[in-house]
Amino acid sequence: MHTFLKSQDWTGKTVIPFMTHGGWPGHVITDIKEYCAGAKFAAAMEIQFDSEGGDHMLTSQADIDAWLEGLRKELR
Repeated sequence: MHTFLKSQDWTGKTVIPFMTHGGWPGHVITDIKEYCAGAKFAAAMEIQFDSEGGDHMLTSQADIDAWLEGLRKELR
């Protein structure tokens, strides 16, 4: 991903940064914003799953739905 993001011209483009993680989000969203220089950024989202590698989502579906609705309004 780093190579791809760094190799593109993001000028005038809108990027919607999001990620999934199992308890430690690190700096992925910050890195995306750094690597996509020149882009406009819509609201970012971190979606957390359980820390044991399972498929149990800790971020509520309501939070994800609210984020998506916010994006719809923001990107009109």
